[in-house]
Amino acid sequence: MGDTVFVGRACGKAILLGEHFVVHGRPALAIPLRRLQTMVSMQLRSDSAGLIVETQPDVVSPAMNAVRLLAERFGVMPERLSIRIDSCVPLGCGLGSSAAFAVAVVRAFQHLVAFPSGGEPDVEVTNSMAFVLECLAHGNPSGVDNTVVSFERPLVFRRDQPPRLIGDNSSLTFLVADSGIRHSTALAVAAVGEFAKMDPIVFHDILCKVESIVESGVDAYLRSDGPSLGNAMFTNHNLLRQVGVSSAPLDRLVCAALDAGAWGAKLTGAGVGGSVLAVTSAEAVAKVTKSLRNSGARQVLVAQ
Repeated sequence: MGDTVFVGRACGKAILLGEHFVVHGRPALAIPLRRLQTMVSMQLRSDSAGLIVETQPDVVSPAMNAVRLLAERFGVMPERLSIRIDSCVPLGCGLGSSAAFAVAVVRAFQHLVAFPSGGEPDVEVTNSMAFVLECLAHGNPSGVDNTVVSFERPLVFRRDQPPRLIGDNSSLTFLVADSGIRHSTALAVAAVGEFAKMDPIVFHDILCKVESIVESGVDAYLRSDGPSLGNAMFTNHNLLRQVGVSSAPLDRLVCAALDAGAWGAKLTGAGVGGSVLAVTSAEAVAKVTKSLRNSGARQVLVAQ
């Protein structure tokens, strides 16, 4: 087994509607970003010289913690493991870098313990174990990130309920613009929780609005109604601004996308920094991309 490499792969994600509020029991609409991939390669050595993890310097410590936890769950000696992490999911951008790692490393372990019989890992088990790692990374995550990454399907997610899987929509084009500002998901989630405690009446009203926005947004997504989905996204962005998780650079990117003809735009992920997601027609992609770059986006990519 020492020469066998066990590989787990996973993609990034984007939340179209509902992030943060999903932690408080409201639904979210999320899509996989299949062009952004994380790969975890794992070998079980014959020696016990110690756990070896090759990855970016600022990821080594949390990655080692995750690997040790999973090794215990799977009955593997971590001291015999060599692991390499390769990822093109940018860190701290709200695109699911931690969830992609969590799902990929769980899949690598699943392949290792299934050797030599093989077989595909059970997605429910993958998702459940990845959620444990997300809790290790973020404290109180909703579970939407690891769920959309595990199933690799667009879905409607509500905490403590099975996900509602929906079809891909290739007729809508989404752009992701990286603000270049990194953020802490745990701190952003905590900030929204603090807002809820300080002004529970206003927060309850916001949650009711989110419920309606996500419902109409899912309907628009399924009907390929870009303008209606874009309106839902922009309305959602303004609610995220109200609870304090947007920022001037993110607001500037949202406005730049709208001014260039996007149907809608919003921050995606934890906020404060990270990325903006815009929905646009195929014809407007070049113009919207240029406008986003001129307004400070470090990079802009077509999500689908």
